[in-house]
Amino acid sequence: HVWLSSEGDVAFNVVDATEPRGICGSGLFDLLALLLDAGIVDFTGRLLPPDALPSSVPGPLRARVEKQDGTVSFSLDGIRLTAGDVRQIQLAKGAVRAGNEALLLEAGLEAKDVEALYIAGAFGNFIRPGSARRIGLIPPEIERVVPLGNAAGRGARLALLCDSARERAESLSRAARYVELAGNARWRDLFADAMAFPETGEKQ
Repeated sequence: HVWLSSEGDVAFNVVDATEPRGICGSGLFDLLALLLDAGIVDFTGRLLPPDALPSSVPGPLRARVEKQDGTVSFSLDGIRLTAGDVRQIQLAKGAVRAGNEALLLEAGLEAKDVEALYIAGAFGNFIRPGSARRIGLIPPEIERVVPLGNAAGRGARLALLCDSARERAESLSRAARYVELAGNARWRDLFADAMAFPETGEKQ
């Protein structure tokens, strides 16, 4: 996880309290949310060079923004986040957000109709919903986000141990409808819109 310290600098923790060698997905979301809030990254995804930073950027954060050979980066104790990295996050979150929006449209629903968003895997266990909302991955209308961990493993155990759970899973699989997104013109439009970051937000 990454957060803004009381001194106006980046603070973070590392798995096993060792020296950082990279940034995991949940850490990237936290860092990007922090940079958006600070004005170091704008809503288009541009990582601003040192001479274009807003005056409101705290000194410790400002000192971490570097430009070398035309490449702007943000330094996190030896690890550098570049404009290319920000672009890759934009592409990934844009695709996921657009896919979710397309499925809602297919179902005749809106984000406000969703009672809870379940996120599986280790990623779901460690992601901060506030950071995911700040970068635009999760719609602000969805308030309840539930981490599931190893959902596939839990589901397999339930299906083996409980007849009613297995029957419900089989019923759901028969009722599910496949929606192809790759050739979906609506998805392409949604994807283009989902690339931008929210201009304002609150990291939680």
